[in-house]
Amino acid sequence: MAPYRIFLPDLDFYQQTISCQFACPVRTDGRAYVNAIARGDYERAYLIARETNPFASTCGWVCGAPCEAACRRGKIDAPIAIRALKRFVNDRYGVYLGETGMARQAPAWPAYVGPTNTFDLGNTIFPTSRSGLITARRRTENGTANAGKTGKRVAII
Repeated sequence: MAPYRIFLPDLDFYQQTISCQFACPVRTDGRAYVNAIARGDYERAYLIARETNPFASTCGWVCGAPCEAACRRGKIDAPIAIRALKRFVNDRYGVYLGETGMARQAPAWPAYVGPTNTFDLGNTIFPTSRSGLITARRRTENGTANAGKTGKRVAII
């Protein structure tokens, strides 16, 4: 008797079933924030969009939107405008615009700290890559830009 072929699905298999999320380079759960917008929970949608991507406000404008190309709804009529919905929640709750339409104060990003002759390059972040930008943004947001062995402020150039 021939043995049966058994397929054991792994995490990657389950992630591929959510085609829009799998198509996204940063794996943003587009399905979850579209559902949050449909329920009227715009702030939750913004937080979901920012969960894996700290630059969600930029992606609402310049992303190539591979999630829309992979959207299953597109096989029926037209894909969901996920990028436009991301832009909508970022305009309401993002860094640049609040609910009132007033510009929010952007986080402080110092070009340098103190006189240049005492500047400690050991605490400097040069955000030239995606990971460097994410590190710089998160360290500024959570207050660890003031950390370091010397207790000096970290410069993000």
